[in-house]
Amino acid sequence: MSTRLLAIPTAIAAAVSWIFRETITHWFFGKVVDEVNSNAEILVEYGLPAAFVVATVYFVLNGSDVPASISNQLARKISLRDAASELYTKLRGTTVGGLMEGPTGTTPDGILDNAAAHILHRLPLEVKRPPSTEWEPLDVLARPGLTACHGATGLKFIGSNDVEFTEVRLRIKDLER
Repeated sequence: MSTRLLAIPTAIAAAVSWIFRETITHWFFGKVVDEVNSNAEILVEYGLPAAFVVATVYFVLNGSDVPASISNQLARKISLRDAASELYTKLRGTTVGGLMEGPTGTTPDGILDNAAAHILHRLPLEVKRPPSTEWEPLDVLARPGLTACHGATGLKFIGSNDVEFTEVRLRIKDLER
């Protein structure tokens, strides 16, 4: 579990411990507070919520980012490169996997491009056309003229050197079927 995800239950624990701080102090720690001294009551009453708040801030600020794989699963989208890699991994050693590998000496990026071409012509894709920041569905009529490039990180028109779509993604659900 990512440390940033740990911040959620920690923040809830901080809120609950603050709301019920007097109950917690007297119910759980009453005998301890009475036996030690009265100054310990302040520490127990306000210390527990403060500890949870500090832990929450630590998890949010100091924690690592949510891993890409978890992020993609939550968003239910996957990049074309990751999808091509998964597809090739599943089909490696089969006839289709051999076609993706191409002739001897094909680079890893070339293998990913071949796997992405298989996806390109069979599954619905979403693209960003620079300089736009909006995702839009890839036009079905444009697909026959497109090919994957740069290790399946983008799409370009066949015969062109310019990358037309620099970001391409698809739904994980579409890849699984």
